[in-house]
Formats: sequence, C-alpha cells, structure tokens
Amino acid sequence: MKTVNLLNFSIAIFTLVLVEPDVRATCKIKESTATAGGYRELQIGKYKLIDVDSFKETDEKIFYATSPVYGKPEIGVIYCNNNKYVQLVAPKNIDRSYPNGTDFFRLKEIIKDKKTNSYTVWYFYAPDVDSQNFNNLENKKNLKSVKFPNEK
Repeated sequence: MKTVNLLNFSIAIFTLVLVEPDVRATCKIKESTATAGGYRELQIGKYKLIDVDSFKETDEKIFYATSPVYGKPEIGVIYCNNNKYVQLVAPKNIDRSYPNGTDFFRLKEIIKDKKTNSYTVWYFYAPDVDSQNFNNLENKKNLKSVKFPNEK
C-alpha cells in the first residue's frame, strides 16, 4: 500500500497483483486486500486463504505460505483441477497469543524434478513471528526445504 498526500487529503493506493495461470492451468485466483488489517486474501476454488505472505503457481497447483498474524501459519498446495488441498509444512510453535502457531513462512522458489515428477519447495522460516527481525529473514540460516510428490 502506498499513501499519497494531495492538498491535505490522504489517499491509500493499493496495488493488486494479478496472477496469470500457465496455459495448462485451470486455477482461478481472486486476490484481495482485507480492509481491516490490510493483509492479502486469496480465493482459490472453495478455499479462502487469509493473510497470504507468498504464493506461486506451477503445473495446475498453487503453492502458498500464510502468516500467523491474521491467519493460520502453514505452507500448503491446492490442486486447481480437483480442488484438493495438502498441507506441506505445519506450525511447530503454539502459545496463547497465537493458538494456531507463531511460525512464519515465506516461499522462495519451487523446483520441479522432471525425472521423479516431484517438487522441492524452498522457503524462509522463522519460529516466532514476534521476535523475528524481518530485515534478516531472507538468509541462508532461515532457508528450509520440503519435498512434495506429484500425485497424478
């Protein structure tokens, strides 16, 4: 969000990023910004994702990472062709302030192994969203990966 001052009036300007599906994909993604909180929401088929930090589309799948601030922290994937959902990484740390988990995830990249038809999902990880300095999140120490089989 960018704020512009014009003659003592403040106007909030939101940038909406449209995701173009690849030629084979059947994903329909509706992206919006919550008016209260300003977090990103995605509607993918029957799933509404709250507080989406990052997402990437590949081979009729949407990989995403959600934040614990307004949503439930996780890395997941939604299949566009059958609306199936799979949780790839679950939160590990829970406290009273964050009953769904304090963990923070941000996708870096998705790499497909064409020989095995599987994926390696690279992401940045912080165990506690409140104690993480986000200027230092994207470094080698916080970089993790998870393998994901393609179940066709």
